[in-house]
Amino acid sequence: MLYYTDGWNRYTDLRFWWLHAMMMGRVMFIVILFVLEPLILHCWFVDRAKIDLVRTLTLVYRFPVAVLGLSLATIAGSAAGSHGSFWV
Repeated sequence: MLYYTDGWNRYTDLRFWWLHAMMMGRVMFIVILFVLEPLILHCWFVDRAKIDLVRTLTLVYRFPVAVLGLSLATIAGSAAGSHGSFWV
């Protein structure tokens, strides 16, 4: 959409922080899912679960909850930003 609307200049304006947050969320998701998980995290979680299963499962539970909170803040910011409200 940025290409068709020629909205690339919005990346230089801090009022459009939600645009940066959406891009970083997508990049973080792609890197974790397709790079880190197959190469590093799978073995790390297995080894850590052998040592302390409860703390490992707590970590596995808390990380997506934290990412969900950041995603909800980004969605709220993008909805407000698209209607003319800026939170900066």
